Amino acid sequence: MTSRPWLGAFFVILGAFGFAVGVVLTPFVYDAGTDPVTLVMCRAAGYALLLYLALRLFRRPRVLPPAVRYKALLLGAVFAVQSMCFFTSITLIPVSVAAIAEYTFPLQVALVSWALYGERIGLAKAFCFPAAFAGLWMALQVSGEGGIDSRGVALVVVGSMLLTVMVMFGDRIMGASDSRRVTLHTTATVAAIYATLFLVTELEPAWPQTALGWGAMA
Repeated sequence: MTSRPWLGAFFVILGAFGFAVGVVLTPFVYDAGTDPVTLVMCRAAGYALLLYLALRLFRRPRVLPPAVRYKALLLGAVFAVQSMCFFTSITLIPVSVAAIAEYTFPLQVALVSWALYGERIGLAKAFCFPAAFAGLWMALQVSGEGGIDSRGVALVVVGSMLLTVMVMFGDRIMGASDSRRVTLHTTATVAAIYATLFLVTELEPAWPQTALGWGAMA
């Protein structure tokens, strides 16, 4: 397979844009009456379904070898907690603050890679991280006026740490496996965990009560 780094970079940017749009739409979903548990379940189930259909359409394998499957399921369990931390934090602190705190995970990944595997951070990375966060801070116009709920900050910090674990652990899994199949298993696991939560507890899904809410959810 020919290496096409420009295409990979394009998909990274496209994925980051998609994540940003999803985060911006989240308050509209909450305002329509949805809660984080329902939102996380629907996001994961919808993505898993679309990915399954895409793999089926292009006649790609959808099953993982048992050893990799169990790791992907474990990764999905971590993903379930990470998603809940982040999307709950948005109910307590501004979206812009949550996004900045969440995106400390690249720095965490770099530091963990240096500590565990001896990967050099280098001058370029050392400069890019603070510059990027400073740019985000200014662009999002984050301020501390009115105070920030410490619970929301704690949740998003835990979420960013779990995301670091996912990146480090997921890289080891996907290095030898089809990342699409791994992602299918992880997102399906997230959906299954929260669907089971609704079935075995007294919690009930909080569906959007407006057309705008449903549109933002979709």
